[in-house]
Amino acid sequence: MSFNFYYQSGDFKTSVKMLALIHASETGENVECYFEDHIWENAAKNFVPGGININEVYKKRALELREKYDFISLNYSGGVDSWTALHTFIDNGIKIDQIVVRFPFSFLNKKLHSPNSINTHEFNRLSEWDFTVKPDLEILAKTHPEINIELVDWLEVNNLNVNEGNFTEIHGQYRFGSVLRMPAMSDTRLEKTHLDLGHSVCNLYGVDKPRLKYKNGKFFFHFNDGAMAVCPPRLDNLAGNEYFFWGSTNVALSQLHLLKQWFILNPQYIYCIDDTVKVKTPQYATMRWRNYAEIIKFIIYPNWDFNRFQCDKPSFGSVRNSRPGDVCIESRPELNYSLKKYHYLSSSYFNKIDKKFKFDNGELRQIMTKMIEV
Repeated sequence: MSFNFYYQSGDFKTSVKMLALIHASETGENVECYFEDHIWENAAKNFVPGGININEVYKKRALELREKYDFISLNYSGGVDSWTALHTFIDNGIKIDQIVVRFPFSFLNKKLHSPNSINTHEFNRLSEWDFTVKPDLEILAKTHPEINIELVDWLEVNNLNVNEGNFTEIHGQYRFGSVLRMPAMSDTRLEKTHLDLGHSVCNLYGVDKPRLKYKNGKFFFHFNDGAMAVCPPRLDNLAGNEYFFWGSTNVALSQLHLLKQWFILNPQYIYCIDDTVKVKTPQYATMRWRNYAEIIKFIIYPNWDFNRFQCDKPSFGSVRNSRPGDVCIESRPELNYSLKKYHYLSSSYFNKIDKKFKFDNGELRQIMTKMIEV
């Protein structure tokens, strides 16, 4: 299911986070994001947990997608979400047509990166290509040659034009790297071919881990704009944007109920999801999220191999150059003009936003949907 997503501040609705935050700052109103809340409320109210076999739930989701679309293209990072989506298809003999990997390949080819299998800091995330993604693709090419593998270099962007239009349309992650990646998020050659033929094309993302919360003895869930910000719909294929987990009420609610039961039996870990705890710093928010993300792998990703090389995901409040993308960008001096223009635009917009919507380092906070009881 392709869910509608937008921001709302008072009566003002928009798909652009920056505009919603500026409106809220000018009016004193709050901002929420909307992700078909009424559908999720009804689904949660009527959901009957029973005996949940999560692998069977995932299999049903893959079959639904296969029946719906002529061509399925999975955006693959090698992380637990996209890996689970991929293996749900291939382990159950369900056809998947294409795997797309987006990486700064030109940076890797310049030998400016030294693979390190020991360091799991987020700065070393490029090593996931060497020790995780590349080996995955090599195995896949041998065992499933029928699957097309498409490699997209998001760093090789020509004639980058940073302007007010594409700056506000970054879908929530206001960094220069997000602007740079926008052209790389367009349809691949095979996707365009199928769209031109009138075929239905699925741009599938492994979005995302369930957001379970605990407050006053009850469990709730919500969604946020962080995951959706990096997986925006394609303008020429809006209806084909699919989230493997969040795109199905049955999948997401099955995960949430399994997690709820686990936390009831293990209350010492509820601090990870306790909504009454005030998150004052991005570092504390990151720590809680990473602990939670590791815990849930045991429960809702039962086939995950914990020996796979994985680095920490980018954290809120990261200082400049702590993200590998920043170093990749600096390797291309021809981007300096666009980078300066981006910083000029960002300062003019960010100055209009109230500090309550920012972390102390100036980075924008994620925006949440309403809380719904599990």
